[in-house]
Amino acid sequence: MGLNAAEARRAGRGRKPRAGSCVSGFTLIELIAVIIIMGVLAAVIVPRHMSLGSLLPARVAELRAHLRSMQLRALKGSSSAWGMGANATHFWAFNGTNPNLDSARVSLPGESSTAVDMAAKQMTVTPFTIYFDRYGVPYDASGALAAPASLTIQADGQSQTLVITPVTGYIP
Repeated sequence: MGLNAAEARRAGRGRKPRAGSCVSGFTLIELIAVIIIMGVLAAVIVPRHMSLGSLLPARVAELRAHLRSMQLRALKGSSSAWGMGANATHFWAFNGTNPNLDSARVSLPGESSTAVDMAAKQMTVTPFTIYFDRYGVPYDASGALAAPASLTIQADGQSQTLVITPVTGYIP
């Protein structure tokens, strides 16, 4: 059975707010706007304050690419060796058989100087000198690599080893 008008009012149904009374709460549009603003702020602020630990893989990939670049230069029919060297503070690329000769140093792809400062890149690498002949075969100071050459890269308090395969010069 239906309620009469008095019973409906008592049950709270069909009641309209009185003029001058206050209705509290947020509209759906207001809630959505606040959620969107919070999402945008989170997307901007969180990455700035959170380290994802991606510095080491980036530096390993960068050094691998530089070594492969020197190997490719040597494979392009050059009569002289191409290679890379590193000491405690810098790494560099060179053309020829004297890695310490400043006039033999060449710029690496994406780098602005011939000697790359490792402190600026927040990394260290074990000192090395690797040459590639016109067939892409890797050499060190004693001659053709008899065993894989290992280069240890450190960044973010972690380390990873790059391995240069003898004969082929493959760098996995």
